[in-house]
Amino acid sequence: NEDQYKKSKDYIDKLIKKGQKITTELKPYQNFWPAEEYHINFYKIHKDEPYSQTVITPKIEKVKEYLNETKANK
Repeated sequence: NEDQYKKSKDYIDKLIKKGQKITTELKPYQNFWPAEEYHINFYKIHKDEPYSQTVITPKIEKVKEYLNETKANK
């Protein structure tokens, strides 16, 4: 909805002003397709797989670090 769009846009703009590179696009809702069964809980099931370790785990760690920094700055 419009409120969600505005909040997201404002937050992305704030991150960009802080020098963050943002690759996320905000687009209006069009269609939604549920994930295939083998994609559901992929990381939870395949945490030790090379893809998970090289791609997903570093992203999760980065988010955790950011959230901890955000908490510390409050």
